[in-house]
Amino acid sequence: MATDILEGVTPQDHMEEVKSVHCNACNLNIHYVYPSVQSHIKSRKHIKNREEYRMHIKKQSVHIASTILKNPTVSARYELYLKGENPFDTQDDQVDVTVESDDNAESEESDSEETAAMPTDE
Repeated sequence: MATDILEGVTPQDHMEEVKSVHCNACNLNIHYVYPSVQSHIKSRKHIKNREEYRMHIKKQSVHIASTILKNPTVSARYELYLKGENPFDTQDDQVDVTVESDDNAESEESDSEETAAMPTDE
């Protein structure tokens, strides 16, 4: 059940709901007024922060992409793509099966460890 944020606020509290624009680069809320927004995007601080924020996003994206490519299934499909083959062809099911069989072997090992650690009702 959602509650009203302004529930219980009276005129004596001197509060009002306003719209604002959030600048992610500067981590700043700006009044939802054209001159304020235009003034902010032309400021030296925003221009500097915008470039730094772009570099941050780029570094973060490269890190995420390299993490994804370390996945054996994704890596195998990428190799097929680079060779000009269809990575989603039925031949690739063999790659999925080998990865799944490795996963199954690991899960069987952990199951046997869990079973060994369980107390018996004797």
